[in-house]
Amino acid sequence: MQQNELTAAVARLVSADQLASLEQADRVIFGQVRRDESWRASLTVVDPAGKPLGEREIKSDAPSCSELSASVALAIALIIDPDHIPAASTAVEAEVPPAASPPNPPGTPSNVPSPSVASSAPPPEPAPRVIVFSPRPQRSVKGSAVLLWGLLPELAIGAQLEFWQPLVRANSLRFALAYFGAQTVAVPDRPEASVTFYLVTARAAYCPLLAAAPKLSVFGCAGLESGLMVGHGQGGGFNNSPARPLLALDGALTVDWAPSSPWAASLTSGAALTPFRPQFSYQTTPEPIDVHRPSYLDGRLEIGLSYRF
Repeated sequence: MQQNELTAAVARLVSADQLASLEQADRVIFGQVRRDESWRASLTVVDPAGKPLGEREIKSDAPSCSELSASVALAIALIIDPDHIPAASTAVEAEVPPAASPPNPPGTPSNVPSPSVASSAPPPEPAPRVIVFSPRPQRSVKGSAVLLWGLLPELAIGAQLEFWQPLVRANSLRFALAYFGAQTVAVPDRPEASVTFYLVTARAAYCPLLAAAPKLSVFGCAGLESGLMVGHGQGGGFNNSPARPLLALDGALTVDWAPSSPWAASLTSGAALTPFRPQFSYQTTPEPIDVHRPSYLDGRLEIGLSYRF
């Protein structure tokens, strides 16, 4: 069952004023479904600060998880409103006639009303308003330190700036621009000649939300990596700076941890695959000398800090 279907099922079991946006909710519910010998759904209730308030587990031996959906919706409804009574139970209770009043004691006039006892039970408190957890879509600007291998001759360190734009719910578009420190390598068999490489990359990706908790979000990203690599040759009587474009298919997994709004720390692991490998060569006779060629596969590790707004 998708989250919107589960939320709609819960809304049919509780009154509408008991459901609220994330900012207005008194309680937040998030859950996880797993499969071992049976289907199991674990529900966790937290307060707005993320403090756990309780857990509940539901089990189903049915072959399909669809049989678990109604039970999960009912369990969430009962967490929202512990005094919730299904309509079928209400109908049964309505058919039971009220108990007859006992007869007046002998010698008591029939027109004297029997004494009544006021109920000492306090009025029921309204059930807290809760929602099934879904993170609020937010734009963010992120700065990251990047460790890159596979494009430059050696392991490279760079700086990256990102912008995240939400599209549908918390699913987002990610745009990133990075610059990496220059690296100088000697030309083989030409000690008087060297090449200094410069690299700029740009990425655009669609990043659906894979999992979420009040302080933790996991995104999977798929898109394109492009860039420009420049090799500035020096020595040997020639100074030349050829530039080569880069284009690759890019994928990444990002984990965001937000201990306090609006700031979040992130860890990203990504890789890019390309059939285009521009060659940098030292032109000489009788044949060119290969200096550097990027790998088919490059990888990176990013550690960043983002501001959400």
